Amino acid sequence: MASTSDDDHLRLASLDNKPLPRRNTSLAFIQSKLRRLSGSPSGGRTLSPVDIKGPLGLNLLHEPSEPRVDFIFVHGLFGGSRKTWSYSQEQGMFWPKDWLPNEVGFRHVRLHSYGYNSGGSRRESLLTVHDFAQALLADIYNSPDLRKNGDTPIVFVAHSMGGLVVKKAYLLALNDDFIYKRIGHRIHTMYFLGTPHRGADLAQIVRIIRYSAGHGSKAYVDDLVPGSEALNQINDEFRHVCSNLHLWSFFEGAPTAFGPLSTLVVKKESAILGLPGEHIQYVEADHRHLCKFESPSSPNYVLLQRAFLTAIEKLEADSLFQRRDEYREQMQQVSSFLLVEHRPDAVLSAINGKQHQGSCQWLTADEAFQRWINGPDRTGYAGPPQQIEEEAKILWLTGRPGTGKSVVSGHVVQYLEDCNLDCSFYLF
Repeated sequence: MASTSDDDHLRLASLDNKPLPRRNTSLAFIQSKLRRLSGSPSGGRTLSPVDIKGPLGLNLLHEPSEPRVDFIFVHGLFGGSRKTWSYSQEQGMFWPKDWLPNEVGFRHVRLHSYGYNSGGSRRESLLTVHDFAQALLADIYNSPDLRKNGDTPIVFVAHSMGGLVVKKAYLLALNDDFIYKRIGHRIHTMYFLGTPHRGADLAQIVRIIRYSAGHGSKAYVDDLVPGSEALNQINDEFRHVCSNLHLWSFFEGAPTAFGPLSTLVVKKESAILGLPGEHIQYVEADHRHLCKFESPSSPNYVLLQRAFLTAIEKLEADSLFQRRDEYREQMQQVSSFLLVEHRPDAVLSAINGKQHQGSCQWLTADEAFQRWINGPDRTGYAGPPQQIEEEAKILWLTGRPGTGKSVVSGHVVQYLEDCNLDCSFYLF
């Protein structure tokens, strides 16, 4: 019976020995803290009010080399495309951009943040939730990044009023047979963070305060008042067409302080949809801090990141089955061309049966092997393009006849498949 052991009979060679930096979830966070201690909170640059709030429209935060799913973050009332998702103004605290790309399982996730004018200016605004939803759809449709991969599933992460915007956008897309219906079919999951599905009593208070202070009326604030026509219409339509969506609702577990007073901004009965299959969970945070976290180790960030990973893993599994069917067909064509009588996976199974338990792991644990499977795009490496192109793409395993090269190769194939990585193989 052939086997392999951790000896020098087999030698591993990479086309280069240049080390790549390892993935570190908290790297940006640690760097920001070091800058703060050194007296440079923003890396030597003071953020402008626009930078703090974040730009309007759809903004690309991170693009992997092979995007398979798109996450779009949508803020709520008085929020911003950066401000809502940042615990502070420091660099490295904008977690959808600075933390998520480095998380395990997110290497195929493209990240966007959407900004719209729901701010606190004194001017009157006739814009409604409907208008914001239309603008969001238009930005998705016109995005060159989302057009490049026209079939990637879309996942919305929405805070407060942003949840109403994405629900309305979904309804508008499904009802549009000419332009946006394809976008509607791409929407897979919605995460609601403190969304007032049935309105918020605070909306009426905001209306009174703004009117007494001389501020112009805001039509989108009127939409948030319990029993408003806009809310009723969205809820009535949404419950009939959301059966294919994966819905997650998080509600605040702590009141928000307003001077000497404190209150729940969105109560539990308004923050949950009450629909079949809906995931419901409370977060030990007030309304503002449902979506901003002090560090990557904050329990609420970990809670949300794990919830995201659940959707990603489901999408990856569905995609993996589809890709495996395609690969099987391709392998059959190769086998026919090469006059191979036995199926490659049957040969693989026979080879893996010769592997002793615990053997071959020396290879998959080797630093050169890990650099090879991770590659520049999976480690956060940000070197010059020319240097990235020079990184190793071929791993060469040498050994004398009968030392177990085929068994080790079978172990590598099994390892790659267990990691949900693309793998085509031919053994002879």
